[in-house]
Amino acid sequence: MKVVISGSPGSGKTSVINALREKGHHCYDEVSRSVIQWGAEQGYKNYFLEAPVAFSEKIWTARMEQYNQATQQQHLHRYSFLDRGLHDSVAYLHYLNQQHDSWEAQLQQHTYDKVFLLPPWEAIYTKDQQRLEDFSTAKALYPHLSTIYKKYHAAVWEVPADTVQARVEFILQTLENEQS
Repeated sequence: MKVVISGSPGSGKTSVINALREKGHHCYDEVSRSVIQWGAEQGYKNYFLEAPVAFSEKIWTARMEQYNQATQQQHLHRYSFLDRGLHDSVAYLHYLNQQHDSWEAQLQQHTYDKVFLLPPWEAIYTKDQQRLEDFSTAKALYPHLSTIYKKYHAAVWEVPADTVQARVEFILQTLENEQS
């Protein structure tokens, strides 16, 4: 089962993914940090804002590779957790009022079994070298993420603000309840 953990920048997604991995679950890491780093090495201060389509194309390609790997390996893992999914690329472009119609069309064929969204949470939000958005931007991105996932997935849950362990338990319990 392909399970996406998505949501606002700085909302705790990677911490949740790391905790799931520590519990023995198969997880895919976020790809944007390496693309942001590559952009910085090419001289971009904010690769996403300066070249949103080029940035998003690199992200899309990497996330498509993860999607395909997770699909091919479904028989090996009960759950494959992905730190963001293909839909994030479209949502981020929507945030900038840009369209990528061919990607949006592909979202109908590239769905995830379950989606968990982590909303903006100012108490844990921090900027770093790869997280360039401020908290107001993180808040503004969230409705775009929520809208795009809900448009293509019936099974979308918002993960409450809580400890990492409580969030992991919420996700795992929700998955178990849905399977029963």
